[in-house]
Amino acid sequence: MNFEQNNNLKNESLEPNEISDPSSKEVSNNDSIISEQELIDLKKKDEEKTNFELAKIRESISGNLDNDKESERVFDLTIKEGETDFDFLGRLSKFLVDKQEIQNIKNNPDGNDKIIKLLKKKEDQINEVYQDKDNEKLIRLSFIEATKSLGNSELLNNKENERCLNDIDISISSRNMSWDLNEKSKHEDRINFFSETNQERSFFPSRYKKDNIYYSGSLFNVHSNSPEAREYLKNKLDGKVIYLLGGGKSVNDLLQDNQINPKQIVNIDPFISEEDIEKNKKGFYRSIPERADSKNLIEKINNEKIELADEIWASYSVPFYNESVEEIDNLISNIKGLLKEGGNCRITPISTQNEKAKQAMLYNLKQIVDSKEYNIHANKDTLIIHKLFINRN
Repeated sequence: MNFEQNNNLKNESLEPNEISDPSSKEVSNNDSIISEQELIDLKKKDEEKTNFELAKIRESISGNLDNDKESERVFDLTIKEGETDFDFLGRLSKFLVDKQEIQNIKNNPDGNDKIIKLLKKKEDQINEVYQDKDNEKLIRLSFIEATKSLGNSELLNNKENERCLNDIDISISSRNMSWDLNEKSKHEDRINFFSETNQERSFFPSRYKKDNIYYSGSLFNVHSNSPEAREYLKNKLDGKVIYLLGGGKSVNDLLQDNQINPKQIVNIDPFISEEDIEKNKKGFYRSIPERADSKNLIEKINNEKIELADEIWASYSVPFYNESVEEIDNLISNIKGLLKEGGNCRITPISTQNEKAKQAMLYNLKQIVDSKEYNIHANKDTLIIHKLFINRN
């Protein structure tokens, strides 16, 4: 296992415009000056934070360290009652990561946590465990089981919905639009702003650092390119109508894939600078230049005679860039109105631009749960809103 690429980890306690360089007496960046003592204090603070996180890891799994049988525990391939395929695959990822962390701690009994520290970045760790040959058989068997579970209709799960609602963690977005845009900004300014973000995320697992938050991983808990994983995704997506909310120029690999054939992919995004004609080679892609939080979106979709969605995907778009209560209210209203019964809206990350939008998101999720027409699921940074089939008898 190669950890050399992680030797230059950023000091996460520093602001983006600060530079950590202990070898210099002062560090100048624009108009800010950081003294040597301030750098030492920041470094100390970061080390304390890291040590606290490591202590939590040790505490959570320390019971396994003295018991080889327990630490080599077997993953339960049975999908439990009330567990969705998304939950099941999330449990697989957690098992693989926990197993690796246990092994690393056992290999460092004297408290040398350097390796564990380097593995703390979630995306890197997930990629490592799914590429580990020792895990290959378990991963392939897990996707076979997940595929077998498809086709079963979800039933209302009040207990799980309430638990999820109470536990859900909505953060404030790491990228604040107000740094670059305001209410006077023109449409062209917004196009330019979003063109500087990553608008080209892949769908399938990718080894390129630029694509470490690929759609299949963040929205489906699929971090494998094995034939079994592809078959699982084919069963999930073949013949389905998929909406991308603020999809930019993403999922080109899915659009060109020869195995998986959605019925239609509709990209709802007014901030694309230009469309690539190659995206529609297979004839099922189109884009709608409308905001996902527009009051006119449902009318626009109906006027265009576009079928309602089996799947709605939002990756680092909405509510990540939503700023107001009105935007959140409109967004959730559109999701509810455009999603078919039995369909899923998948959102990552569970973030908004500010506290007002965050509270609006929590309020709307409570309304969704209280309606008893949906189940909600959350895993790490991903939220799934599942619209239940309504019994009309």
